[in-house]
Amino acid sequence: MAGHQRARADRSLVVICTAAHLPPATAWRERAAAVRAAGSPEVVADVVLGRWFTGPYAAAHPDGLARHRAMIAGTASEGYAGCCEAIADLDVRAGLPGIAAPTLVIAAGRTRRSRRARTRDRPGGPRRAL
Repeated sequence: MAGHQRARADRSLVVICTAAHLPPATAWRERAAAVRAAGSPEVVADVVLGRWFTGPYAAAHPDGLARHRAMIAGTASEGYAGCCEAIADLDVRAGLPGIAAPTLVIAAGRTRRSRRARTRDRPGGPRRAL
């Protein structure tokens, strides 16, 4: 939105645990197909949790992990699959240079999916890794 609707994000912007492009598209389409075939996102819940949480964190917080698993499993199948397909086609990197607002990019440092390296595709401006 900030790259296409600059007036709506002219003061500041915060993006958390995301990226302008999340390849490979085939993996997202396969996940959507698996959810539809099973009739529930529960079929991918454990894989997703493995990407969101490190092993040591998951072991130390089983109740929190169970809540997140229930959230994933309880999501409407078609909604989850549709989001997977939207992410498969997502590539907004070309719009990043057009974002003029000061932007804070927050990314996890230890999970498999959202490494600090993903912050390289981000709006211009100063960088600082914490």
